Amino acid sequence: MANKCGACGRFASMSDSVKCVKCTLAFHKQCVKLSSDARLSKWHCRECKTKASCASVTAIGTPSSGGSTGGTDTELADALVGAADRGRCESDNNLANDIKFIREQVTTILQEMASFQQEILKINKNLGDLNNRVGDVEKRVTMLEQRAPDTNVPSESSKMEETIVELKCQLNDRDQASFLTDIEISGVEEAKGENPLSIVTLIATKIGVSLEERDIVSVTRAGVRHKHDILSDGGKPRPRPLVVRLARRTVRDEMIKAARVRRGADTAGLIVGTEPRKFYINERLTRTNKQLFYKVREEGRRKGWRFMWTRDGCIYARRDSDTPRYRFRTDADIKKFFGL
Repeated sequence: MANKCGACGRFASMSDSVKCVKCTLAFHKQCVKLSSDARLSKWHCRECKTKASCASVTAIGTPSSGGSTGGTDTELADALVGAADRGRCESDNNLANDIKFIREQVTTILQEMASFQQEILKINKNLGDLNNRVGDVEKRVTMLEQRAPDTNVPSESSKMEETIVELKCQLNDRDQASFLTDIEISGVEEAKGENPLSIVTLIATKIGVSLEERDIVSVTRAGVRHKHDILSDGGKPRPRPLVVRLARRTVRDEMIKAARVRRGADTAGLIVGTEPRKFYINERLTRTNKQLFYKVREEGRRKGWRFMWTRDGCIYARRDSDTPRYRFRTDADIKKFFGL
């Protein structure tokens, strides 16, 4: 039988209750006014104490006036029988209450189990629908895999690579557009204390172009200055090119055209104390275009192509004078047009 407080009727735990050694009923320590840390080996509830007191008083009561003890014994027996009957009634009532409570708890549990069963049925139904959908997806994937070898659909990675290459080309074209008025003069020996502006003006005069100082925006040596004037093999380092920014594009085109007409001109008489060297005037290219133009020339020579040139920052090549020209923007174009 579950432990319920004989005073308040609520459940009482073993640690928070005390049990009567007489009627074996449990009571909350708080309900019988005991401290929570009280430890009692033999404890009687108030009702049992009252019954014991009444029985004691009856047992030692005053004899009847006739002097006979028969009436007293009879009354004592009746009192004991009545106390026993009351104890059994109380126990029966407690048992009935416990059974009623247990039935209520069982009814609640059955209702909750029925609710759980309904939820489980819903979950099973949803799992069945999900399995059907997964099966449909697997069928579609299988069909796509079977069709993939028959179609040349580019993958996502290849599309992304193409996009990256195109973006790089656009950035390179934008950088090249900023060099439309620039030229690069290579082969001019570098000297200490030189005047680059004067050198450019003399070179323009030598190739037949009248170039004034107002036509020149800036002149600089491109690249890192060499720390040593003589290399380890005894030769001199290659001079850094002169990068010239002109005020107008027409002046740039005139300089490049005149340099091609007078191909083979040298620096004789330009810089005192230096040996004459051939100089070359070309349009200025970005680093990417320089590397690409070098590869195009090398591969074109290997393949026997006759013409490789640049114009306005664009790289072109053709096999012969009567064959079509091709524009090169990436390394992939080299493989495409040269047939590698």
